[in-house]
Amino acid sequence: MVVYAARTAFSASWRLVISVTALTLVPLGLAAGLFAVVGAPAGALGHALVTVALFPLSFFWHEFGHAAASAVVARRRGDDDTMFGVGGFGHASVVRWRSDRAGDAVISLAGPVVGAAPLVISLAPGPGYLLTFPVALLFLIHLGSLLPSQSDGRQLAAYLKGATPSAERA
Repeated sequence: MVVYAARTAFSASWRLVISVTALTLVPLGLAAGLFAVVGAPAGALGHALVTVALFPLSFFWHEFGHAAASAVVARRRGDDDTMFGVGGFGHASVVRWRSDRAGDAVISLAGPVVGAAPLVISLAPGPGYLLTFPVALLFLIHLGSLLPSQSDGRQLAAYLKGATPSAERA
């Protein structure tokens, strides 16, 4: 199940991971160089590099959260757990069969929560904590997918309202 979810998440997110890496590499690389020039505390550069490496990969983890939760919910209910990843350089999603309302809510929450989880690692106290704090906040973009205008947010809102969401991607 984990391998199936990882394959699905990879096929959905690999292009997005590449584009986010390209977009963040230059400004974050310049920031890392600035850390070295201004004499940042020992270990701050390593802390910053871990954050820079985790951010693009968080989009894979976001889709993995959806895929793993979908597989668990489907198998627990005895449903078909067939799913596949669809993505491009600006988006990624896991396409799956609908579940019950509670299952859809769990699946829609799993992606943003797992995608934002590296924030905890990036904010771990250390020599570069204050320097990497602004970069680490980028992980909160995953929680933005819970807004009502996004598909994760619409599924969660449908659960909270007691409605059955219309068919769309997770």
